[in-house]
Amino acid sequence: MTADGRLPVIVGVGQLRSNRDKTLDGAREPADLIADAVRRAAADSGAADAVLARTQRLDLVRVICWDYEDLPGEVSRRLGISPTETDHSDIGGNRPPKLVDLAAARIAAGELDVAVVAGSEAAASLGAFLKAGVEPPWLMRPGGPVRFAREIAGSEYGIRHRLTRPIRGYALYENALRAALGQTFADSQRASAQLYARFSEIAASHEAAWNRTPMSTDEIATVSPKNRMICFPYPLLMNALAAVDQAAAVIITSLDAARELGVAAERLVYVWGGAGGADSRDLLDRTSYSRAPAMEAAFDATLAQAGIEAADLEAVDLYSCFPVVPKLAAAHLTLPADMPLTLTGGLTAFGGPGNNYSTHAIANAVGAIRGGAATALVYGNGEIVTKHHAILLGGSPHPDGHVGRLDPVSPPTEAPPSIVEHASGDASVETFTVEYNREGEPLRAVIIGRLTDGSRFVANAADDDHATLATLVDQQRESIGRAGRVASADDGRNLFRLG
Repeated sequence: MTADGRLPVIVGVGQLRSNRDKTLDGAREPADLIADAVRRAAADSGAADAVLARTQRLDLVRVICWDYEDLPGEVSRRLGISPTETDHSDIGGNRPPKLVDLAAARIAAGELDVAVVAGSEAAASLGAFLKAGVEPPWLMRPGGPVRFAREIAGSEYGIRHRLTRPIRGYALYENALRAALGQTFADSQRASAQLYARFSEIAASHEAAWNRTPMSTDEIATVSPKNRMICFPYPLLMNALAAVDQAAAVIITSLDAARELGVAAERLVYVWGGAGGADSRDLLDRTSYSRAPAMEAAFDATLAQAGIEAADLEAVDLYSCFPVVPKLAAAHLTLPADMPLTLTGGLTAFGGPGNNYSTHAIANAVGAIRGGAATALVYGNGEIVTKHHAILLGGSPHPDGHVGRLDPVSPPTEAPPSIVEHASGDASVETFTVEYNREGEPLRAVIIGRLTDGSRFVANAADDDHATLATLVDQQRESIGRAGRVASADDGRNLFRLG
């Protein structure tokens, strides 16, 4: 039970987009965008400079477009604040709800009174500088690029077969989910396109959205030169849009501090709490590609500790870097078919600022609560359906105060199949994706398969095996479960050929 004065509340939120035209004159660096978002959040609280002066902790979501030696220190300097604790988080789209939840837990425990969570990306402006061949006049030169490949694949075995990038990993899940649901390709694609068309309508209502022109279902579903296939089954308009300049910030305080600062009662949004966990970072070590056990456990724990059912939720924002993520989340929560699955607009229409999308989602959830919703849930996802955190916000205090948990939840134990590194013999397709070139032609395949004894392997199609590539992407016939043969090649890869 949290004492009344220690109840964690969100008092202010701020968000923005910048340099939509991608000009050099309009470019601003990430530290400047973050400082702007924090000032907007402070103004939103009504306490402005007073709340900033009391900031004890500053958590920044990991910026990936530019490398700073001390980003929290630089943001603090620009804001004129001196927090006693700062951090620049690790990578993951789950970080915003997790950081807000952690700050709320510490406030409830009496360890903090005022905390700020914020983040930004300036990839659009950075791209404009690179295109012009001009060095950005920003605080520091970038360090080495963020190495998503090794960090996400989880093994050299996966890297060898290009089982590395999110555009491939999420497509593996989408294809597996389609087959598990018994859907045709056309039905699955239309469901994804309808979902994202609705998302784009919601994004159009937000000033901070990167794209504010709604897109139709047909526009999203139809492959064209402007909407080329990236990794089967996802064309461009089903991929997160990372080349954006956006920032968002959330200010969390104790109820006592909010009262002392004079924040109006109608501005307060209560942080009920949440839960998070992680599935294996190695994609080959997953029990299934049509479910996310740690995601499900995070949802179950979040709702159970709050004593509510999914049917009680009045607003949700489900992470949506690719359609399969909100599909998986909504299916587990059994949300009504007509319930919008975003408050923000999704990472394609609204924009996907690196790890920071869900900070915008939390800001919009605060708006939904202030607009009359009793509860709102925000879910963030990191890496490739790997890291998960859900958080509940309420328009009134939870009877038990903050009910989040800091220890990661663990899904029921289920052993994945054994993995064979050098596979040979008869096999079948468990899931797959095919990457396309810029001319719209199938380029390479990543296949996760099963040998006849049930063991799992990853393979590619041979470079000259155009028949296998063409068959895999045949929209009239499902390739999941199809038989073929796998053999080890001299370069250390497994090569799979459909029979």
